[in-house]
Amino acid sequence: MKIASKILIYIACALSSALTHAEAYKVKIGIESDYLNYLAFYVNGNPLEQIVLGRTKLLDRSMAEILIQARALAEAGFDFDVEFVPLPNVLRANVLAEQQRIDLLGSSYWSDDPDIGNAFLKSVPHIRRGEALVGFFTAENNQQAMAAKNLHDLQQLRFISVENWEVDKRNIKNISGKNVHYAKHFRYLMRMINIDRADVTLLEFDNKAGLSRFFWDKSKDDEALWLHPIPNVVTYLDAERVFVVAASSPKAQELIAALNRGIQRMRASGELKHILTQAGYYPRQVENWQVIDIPKAGASSIDVMPSSNTSYSSSNPGDAHRHSVEFALP
Repeated sequence: MKIASKILIYIACALSSALTHAEAYKVKIGIESDYLNYLAFYVNGNPLEQIVLGRTKLLDRSMAEILIQARALAEAGFDFDVEFVPLPNVLRANVLAEQQRIDLLGSSYWSDDPDIGNAFLKSVPHIRRGEALVGFFTAENNQQAMAAKNLHDLQQLRFISVENWEVDKRNIKNISGKNVHYAKHFRYLMRMINIDRADVTLLEFDNKAGLSRFFWDKSKDDEALWLHPIPNVVTYLDAERVFVVAASSPKAQELIAALNRGIQRMRASGELKHILTQAGYYPRQVENWQVIDIPKAGASSIDVMPSSNTSYSSSNPGDAHRHSVEFALP
């Protein structure tokens, strides 16, 4: 389906105070091309402002990360419009940042991700160390894996991860130093578990009711590969996620300061936890599942986020400013 080269929509964001600005700064957000096309098609009939105002269900984690950044900037009083810039792939982000073609990225990174490089400044984490909830996913017919109930049971399984998923690899090694396999691509990971060459992997949850994850493998006659969470066991990764601002942006220091200030305000009000929960980061179906502590040296106590029943509201919900959002599609 052809998508118009530019789709103008509007986001209504509540600001923390009444502000008067000469002209809003257009924040250029880099987003991978495939997701940008998907996003543009979706919002054509369901404007982003409805999502920002909480009047519709969030699409997924990618939408949540865009929303969190927009809300953080607004909460901090940064007056902005948005232009989504397509990225052929994430590796191009460093080049576009150095060329001042993007101000920030729509997706977050692990704070120690080597792909961030010197071209970006890191925000304070919106998901702090010990807050990244994941499940143990396996094939539905893998009886041994499905029966795992504790760390000892999990250590008997053959774990697998993707080669460049450094955070997952580090946590998996701490669970099971042996029986670890690595795949070059996510689809190979899915296939290895489905053909019984491996038993289990760590994956985030999403906002779908069934909690299962799938990958549509177009290389195999459009085959859908499914993985399912082992019931009643979850864990938290020893890592944190951050947003990044292009260091070369003319507004780099203002943007990073606004993001940091806004994220902290959203955390304090409970809005951050609410958005993450709605997007599937913390599914209500697993609230009472057992948390498996991943063995690690020098473990410390974790300061967790507010509980999911925390209520929230904007600082001044009646004080709204309308931001234009432009899709710069090829």
